[in-house]
Amino acid sequence: MSLYSFDKSEKILVFDEVNPKHKITAYSGSYQYETLVLEHTGSIQELQNQNIELRTYTSASHLQSLKNTINSKRYISSYYDYDSISGSADFKIISIPRSILKEGIVKQSISMTYYMSGSKHEVIQDNNVDGVLWTSSGDPKGIVLYEEGFIILTGSIDGSNNSWYDWSTTTTSEFAWDIEFRTKEVVPSLTLFAHAKKGHLNHSNNPSKHKTAVTYTTGSNQVIESEVVLKNVTKSSYEDPEPLFKKETYISKIAIYDEERNIIGYANLAKPVRKTEDRDFTFKIKVDL
Repeated sequence: MSLYSFDKSEKILVFDEVNPKHKITAYSGSYQYETLVLEHTGSIQELQNQNIELRTYTSASHLQSLKNTINSKRYISSYYDYDSISGSADFKIISIPRSILKEGIVKQSISMTYYMSGSKHEVIQDNNVDGVLWTSSGDPKGIVLYEEGFIILTGSIDGSNNSWYDWSTTTTSEFAWDIEFRTKEVVPSLTLFAHAKKGHLNHSNNPSKHKTAVTYTTGSNQVIESEVVLKNVTKSSYEDPEPLFKKETYISKIAIYDEERNIIGYANLAKPVRKTEDRDFTFKIKVDL
């Protein structure tokens, strides 16, 4: 049976932050995108692969457009210095698509790897939570603008003819790069409370509840419906004698209605709940908007 007694005062709107983990792999000028784990209360871990267009920039005009943003973060680290970056021989700006970025990159979650002949050659990470990408030996190779979704690479790669600012531009499959990071995404959710009070919701019109079938007798001026005998589903420890009849139902799903009493969704229970006249229940339902 369906339950639909909602109290308007018991609707709670909250905003949960989730941090899905992403991975972007670059090789031979193409990109492969994966959502590795989507962590959210009540959700299933998802894995999806798709090709994306990741934009990269190397011109001075693109870097200049980020000048104020870069310099505004100098209080975090001295490596946030526009003049120093623009004065370097080469750099590359990687722009994370807004469809992935959402509310920004989670700090210290970013890790970039350079592969040579199928093996990891060098890894850079924000180990100091200062937005600077460091090697394990402590050499800076770039900076991250977490809220804006930009990665600026400037350093060379030790023991290789490639540099981090060559990211994704090699045309041979011998070299590859990848980025792993988490993003911030705010998901609004609505919490509802549905009540099954004592003495309520203990009758069902479901035909399976009938012990005898309904029959109709027709006359010249009337139609007579036969008396329906309901099944006795009262729980008992014994098969015989039959226990006293009590009105019992099993709640299997909860219908969600709008203000005009139109059904807008259902909440299905994993296991039907036995409802007797002397029992009351409150069901908590969480709906992601």
